[in-house]
Amino acid sequence: MSRFFFLIFSLLLSFSTLASSTVFAINDDSVIRSDRANLNNKNVIKVVGKNQPLQRLTMHYSGWSFVSLDGLNGWILSEKLTSTPPISDENNTKKIPNALAIQEKLLAQLKDKIQTLTQKNSLLESENNRLNTHIVKLKADLKASNSVFEQMESSTNTDETSPKLENSDDLVPLSQDNYFFSFMGNFNTNWIYLSVAILIVLLITIFSIYRNNKRRHFDLNTIKRH
Repeated sequence: MSRFFFLIFSLLLSFSTLASSTVFAINDDSVIRSDRANLNNKNVIKVVGKNQPLQRLTMHYSGWSFVSLDGLNGWILSEKLTSTPPISDENNTKKIPNALAIQEKLLAQLKDKIQTLTQKNSLLESENNRLNTHIVKLKADLKASNSVFEQMESSTNTDETSPKLENSDDLVPLSQDNYFFSFMGNFNTNWIYLSVAILIVLLITIFSIYRNNKRRHFDLNTIKRH
C-alpha cells in the first residue's frame, strides 16, 4: 500500500516539475480557455501565435495544461505546447541579407555580361555593314571595269575589221615608189620575222652542202676500194 502511495506521489511530483516550466505554442491561433472544454468558443480567453512563450503552472492527466500569460491564467491542450525553445531568427535574418547580397551581385555581373555582349554585337553589326558596303562597291567597280573592257574590245574589233577613212578624196593610187617605201616600212617593222626566215634558209643550205660533201666522200671511198 505504501508503495502505491509512493508511486502516486512520484507521479504528482514529476507532473509538478514538468508543469512549472516555460513552454511555447507550436501552432498559430493556439487557444487558451477558461476551462478544460473544447466544444465551443464561449470559454476562449486568449489566442496566441506560434512560438509564444507561456508559463506552465500544472499539467492535467486529461491532456490539458494550466498556463499563465501576462497575469492571465487558462487551459490549453498540452499537445499544442513544446518545451523546446524556437530557433532564433538572427541567423535567418543574417542569411537572408547575405543571400540577397549574393543574388544582387550575381545579377549585377549578369547585367555587365549582357551589356558587354550587346556592345560586341553592335560592333559586329557595324563591321558587317561596312564590309557589305565595301563588297557592293567592289561589285559596282568590277561591273564598270568589265563594261569598259567590253567597249574597248568591241572598238578594237571594229577598227580591225573595217578601218575608218577620214576622207575618201584623199585616197591616191600608190605608185611604184610609194609601194617600195611602203614595203620597206613593213620590212623594218617585220625584220625579226625576216631574220628568222633568212636563218632558216642558211641552215637548210648548210645542211644540204654537208650532205652533198658527205655523199661525195662516200662515193670516192667506194671507187678507191674497187
